[in-house]
Amino acid sequence: MDDKKVCSRCGLEKPTQDFGYDRRAKSGKRSDCKECERSKCRAYRASDPARSRMMSKKRLEANREHYYARKKVHYQENRERLLKEQKERYGLNRESRQIASKKYRSKNREIIVLKSREHYHRRREIERDLALRRIYGIVPGTYAEMFREQGGVCRVCGKAQDRMRLCIDHDHETGAVRSLLCRNCNNALGHVHDDPALLRALAEYLESFRQPKLVETK
Repeated sequence: MDDKKVCSRCGLEKPTQDFGYDRRAKSGKRSDCKECERSKCRAYRASDPARSRMMSKKRLEANREHYYARKKVHYQENRERLLKEQKERYGLNRESRQIASKKYRSKNREIIVLKSREHYHRRREIERDLALRRIYGIVPGTYAEMFREQGGVCRVCGKAQDRMRLCIDHDHETGAVRSLLCRNCNNALGHVHDDPALLRALAEYLESFRQPKLVETK
């Protein structure tokens, strides 16, 4: 195979690496160079942006797993180069990017807030499981299992949380997860630093001020 090839569009002689692959071609390369191919694609997208976006979305949905697998392999093989190029692009256009970003946020504040809320609700359970794994070291599904075992109520007072999740109580020295508690009981343990002696002293203190009930005599 020759080292150079003539592009069928621009008519220029270019190295073979400047031509994309085409399995149907005898030479295994496209007849037009990559630059002409990109120009053709840009012109097509500009002529009908709506249709172009729709077709791109359909292709992605149909080949999602294959697309992300190839993207992951490409990133792993070219990680250092891609990171270096990204830093260089950001450094060259830092001020203009910041100005453009600030302008876009101020102009589309309502849309950004709406999309952020939608994204949060879509990923709420996923982010919650990731946070539980990061903070307490428990695998996804552990909280739901503990919640079912306790009947959805606090392990100490037996009350259910109205609109809030039960707190995960854990040993602050060992990090071991103990049970699910309501916010009041969990805060109470935190204020006494998980000291049973102090809790007993508080209980005795409260009971010492309770007036004994008088028995009525007929």
